[in-house]
Amino acid sequence: LSFDDFISHVFEILSGIDQGCPLSVVLYKIYNLVLLECTHTMPNTDAVAFIDDVAAIAIGRTLTDTT
Repeated sequence: LSFDDFISHVFEILSGIDQGCPLSVVLYKIYNLVLLECTHTMPNTDAVAFIDDVAAIAIGRTLTDTT
């Protein structure tokens, strides 16, 4: 991630479920529903979703304004 003068370090993801696992569909819906709903209650935010992709958008002049 990078914002203004901030660049995060690279990290390895060590947990998750296997691709194609039947449980992934249920977990995906639960996880992303919360993301999509929270953008309706926060100012200057929006979310765009298509199939299995979701983008959360926060608008502000600085990183602090978007958190």
